[in-house]
Amino acid sequence: MTELPTITIETAMAITDRRSKRTWMRRLEEGAVRQVGPDAGLQTRLVLQDVLPAAAIAFTSDMEPLLMQASMGHAEAQAELGQMFCLADRNDLGAYWLQQAAERGSADAMQWLAVLSARGVGIAKDDGESLRWLRRAAQLGHAIAREQLGGLRAA
Repeated sequence: MTELPTITIETAMAITDRRSKRTWMRRLEEGAVRQVGPDAGLQTRLVLQDVLPAAAIAFTSDMEPLLMQASMGHAEAQAELGQMFCLADRNDLGAYWLQQAAERGSADAMQWLAVLSARGVGIAKDDGESLRWLRRAAQLGHAIAREQLGGLRAA
């Protein structure tokens, strides 16, 4: 028997506009989504295919591994997912995923957060926070962040 791809309730909340745990628990009780394994709060596993129709952007089947990796806490998958949401004009959801990735050390996510924070897109405008993310990304060797920092110093 093939194991169904799953994501956590926390991930389901972060890829859909149904952002409450209570909503997903109600959908479980109604049988609208299936649970795999034991109840584990926000880490309860849901069948990915049951969640995708409610996603804020369209996901194709080849994106399933990315979603599952992001759900498991892989920083680069979270950063890529965040970028996808931002490029689809869902900066609120993009910022969430970029924040998760940046906290796990993704320089790409840090650079994206610096831009979002500087512009006040998806998150509050905060020049100090923007500069902190940009510096951290540059310290990790992110070429674009280094270039952006150099431009700020020259200005």
